[in-house]
Amino acid sequence: MEKCFVQVEEEVLYLGFIKEKKLVGLSRLLEKEGIFIGKVERKMPNYNGYIVQLEGGQKGLLDQRNIIGEIKSGDEVLLGLYKKTDDDKLDKYTMNFGIPGKFIVYYPFSKKIYLSKRIPRYKREVLLETAKKIILVPLSLEQKLAK
Repeated sequence: MEKCFVQVEEEVLYLGFIKEKKLVGLSRLLEKEGIFIGKVERKMPNYNGYIVQLEGGQKGLLDQRNIIGEIKSGDEVLLGLYKKTDDDKLDKYTMNFGIPGKFIVYYPFSKKIYLSKRIPRYKREVLLETAKKIILVPLSLEQKLAK
């Protein structure tokens, strides 16, 4: 059985992956790195997107083009900050963001695997095959938080 989880403690976000009752991956991210859990408040047709509320009452705009899958009001989604705006405007968020590691960039909602070009080609092929075996298919955020 494969599971993903997200845990927030103070200013740190933990993103973990469990496969066959073993922890196979854990990422520790600071909030300043721009990855958040947001609750979809309402659709804004004039802005072609959704208003999302983050922890602390901060609000932002999730553009329709940056949404992966289908969402509705009340859903909790994993978001990446992609444009910080002035105080009088809403910051812009996306669901298509990457979490950089030493040799790999993980996109939680993508099936692609991106590897550093600094790795020699023969090692890159081995790492890619290994990553394909252990990368888990992302679950919906509700499933991640419920388990």
